[in-house]
Amino acid sequence: MPDSLFQIEVVSPARPLFKGEAGSLVAEAYDGEIGVLPGHAPLVTMLGTGVVTVKYAGLRKGEERFAVRGGFLQVLGRKVTLLVTEARRAEDVDAPKVKAALDGVMETLHHPPSDAEYERLLDERRWLQSQLKIAAK
Repeated sequence: MPDSLFQIEVVSPARPLFKGEAGSLVAEAYDGEIGVLPGHAPLVTMLGTGVVTVKYAGLRKGEERFAVRGGFLQVLGRKVTLLVTEARRAEDVDAPKVKAALDGVMETLHHPPSDAEYERLLDERRWLQSQLKIAAK
């Protein structure tokens, strides 16, 4: 493997989503966005709800994008592992259904029944918006 690449594996409870070499990775950590390039220091962080982008390098151009909701990201040497609680690939997203669900969440956010429900709805909104982002490309 060239020095400009590292091994990435994205695994959900349902199935492995991605395994291969890449030149960079951007993910939504629990407390903000994180980028990983070859040579990154060892790291373990909690994932938040958002989009993970794996960019290829070398002869293979392009990227893979996933909507993820929770889990962990580990960087160890030249291997990055994402163990995600819930994830979707672009081809798994039913955009009209997700859009309808998002509209319902947005309506409920105007008058949430409790503070706890408000927090749950905010996370649900992020999850649905992430799915629409990856489906749009």
